[in-house]
Amino acid sequence: MSVLVETSCGNFVVDLFTEECPNASLNFLKLCKMKYYDGVLFFDVQRNLWLQSGDPTGSGAGGESVFPSKYFKDEITRSIRMDKKGLVCMASHGKDMNASQFFITMRGSDLEYLDGTKTIFGEVVEGFEETLMVINDAHVDDAGRPYRDFRILKTHVLEDPFPDDSIVTIKPSRETVESRIGYGEEVDATKGRSEEEINKSIMESEAKSRAVVLEMVGDIPDANMKPPENILFICKLNPVTEEDDLEIIFARFGTIRSCEILRDKESGESLQYGFIEFETEIQCREAFYKMNNVLIDDRRIKVDFSQSVSKLWNKSAMKSRRPRRMLSNSACDKSSHKSSDHHEPSHRSSRRDEPSHRSSHRDESSHRPSHRDEPSQKSSRRHKSSHKSSDRHEPSHRSSRRDEPSHRYSRRDEPSHRSSHRDESSHRSSRRHRSRSPCHSSHSVDDSRKKSKKHHKKRKL
Repeated sequence: MSVLVETSCGNFVVDLFTEECPNASLNFLKLCKMKYYDGVLFFDVQRNLWLQSGDPTGSGAGGESVFPSKYFKDEITRSIRMDKKGLVCMASHGKDMNASQFFITMRGSDLEYLDGTKTIFGEVVEGFEETLMVINDAHVDDAGRPYRDFRILKTHVLEDPFPDDSIVTIKPSRETVESRIGYGEEVDATKGRSEEEINKSIMESEAKSRAVVLEMVGDIPDANMKPPENILFICKLNPVTEEDDLEIIFARFGTIRSCEILRDKESGESLQYGFIEFETEIQCREAFYKMNNVLIDDRRIKVDFSQSVSKLWNKSAMKSRRPRRMLSNSACDKSSHKSSDHHEPSHRSSRRDEPSHRSSHRDESSHRPSHRDEPSQKSSRRHKSSHKSSDRHEPSHRSSRRDEPSHRYSRRDEPSHRSSHRDESSHRSSRRHRSRSPCHSSHSVDDSRKKSKKHHKKRKL
């Protein structure tokens, strides 16, 4: 038992499984005989999954069966499974709620989850690639409806084994969705329009395309940007004409925000054109109507509305730069906070090292020699004590190299080391002198001792 289905994009033939699914086959055949499916939309197209139709309303919520109870029960058999392309199945509202809606599978794998839930009552044997694949590849909206309407035009029953007794005649309900452009229909945009309207629409479309190109190139920030309507463009000026002259002449039309004559960057000479910005658009229009072809400085000027968007471009550029500056300043603040937090422990460690400096001062003061000792003994003891204190407190000096007091204290200590080295060298030289010259008198030895004592007294003072 077969049915030929004519659609707006071609035909396909369906063979019915009358033995496995008698009720579903009978329902489909009788609906086709009643011309119930004529003009019905393919309202749900899921690419490479299924195509759904059979609802006269086109919304997916309508449809009736030929049985008196409006719905009939599911007819599920184990011999027929969802493993082929082109299977015709009932699209039910729930369990045992089959009416007139059906769907056609567009793939033969990953459909096992539908086994045991849907009634499979037929199979497409002709026209799958030529007709159904065209609908499958159509562009659809978010709800799955194609942007071009694909409809079932007519249905032809080739053979019907079921009698027509006990069948309820059904009238299909009206379509509730808005109709769209049909498949294969030509769209004439100029139909019912005058030449002026057509030319105007063509010019607008060309202007939009040019603006999009300029936006892509980077000449304008936005394709929908329009030039300001309160700026007047002036050309064919005399090179002698200045901005002040134009302000005096055009001030009678209203307040002028800015007046600028463009000049050469190198020579500074006038390029004989400029811009005048008024406060309102009405003032700009009055100046345009009354100042065109006016004689200024022996030159007839030309006035027109400005088509430049340079000021708007500069504003958009400044807006895009401001967030970056703010971000850079905030980044600098964050980095400064991080650096201060990072160096806090080092400041704490230097404060902790302060007691070690004090202890070093105390230790050195305790190791100072008494005044009764001889000069050579004083210098040697001082030298030894300084070495001992430095050996004891080396870690504290290393940790406090950044502190200024430690550097000052070490500089004060340097003369004592130098003096001690000088005293020792002088003492050794005197000994050598004695050993080398045994014939020296005792007066020379006494004089040298007196001189050394005087030298130490002066150094103490």
